[in-house]
Amino acid sequence: MDIISILTALLTLTAGIGVFLVACTMMSSNLESAASRRLKQLFSHTGNNKLVGVGIGTPRTPNVLPTTSSMWRKPFGIYNK
Repeated sequence: MDIISILTALLTLTAGIGVFLVACTMMSSNLESAASRRLKQLFSHTGNNKLVGVGIGTPRTPNVLPTTSSMWRKPFGIYNK
């Protein structure tokens, strides 16, 4: 690899990360402005009460774990044979 292709790859990577961060900032600010007062109160209540957080998170965990394990199996080839 020559120096030009390495610099091009680094510049492309830096630009991609920059675009991603700008998009995250824009999405965050737009969601914050679009959130209603009631939704902010709901998130505030669930964030301050640990029991409510456990009550919300416990039923959701079985739905998330199978997708997470399949995401790790595919790239690393970890399958039961």
